[in-house]
Amino acid sequence: MNAVTFETVVTVEHQLHLPEELPVGCRLRVTVEPIGNSDQDNRGQTFSPQSELGQTLLAIRQRAIAKGMRLQTVDEILDEIHHDRAETGDD
Repeated sequence: MNAVTFETVVTVEHQLHLPEELPVGCRLRVTVEPIGNSDQDNRGQTFSPQSELGQTLLAIRQRAIAKGMRLQTVDEILDEIHHDRAETGDD
């Protein structure tokens, strides 16, 4: 198994949700390292997208944050998707 790096946000429950791709029963070493600004990578360097689309999307994200938009956690996004899919099935 290759090393996997992922970022998450501490929730009220303080639960860590590992990526589902990890095999059940595998042994892991988990290191918790606080990260600063979400536009920085894990070495503290500013993230700079290579593609024009990536640069456009990052600019949109930064404008939304500057206007006060709250970023959702992965769990919040997944809950919203599951909720929307459930509503679609009620038709």
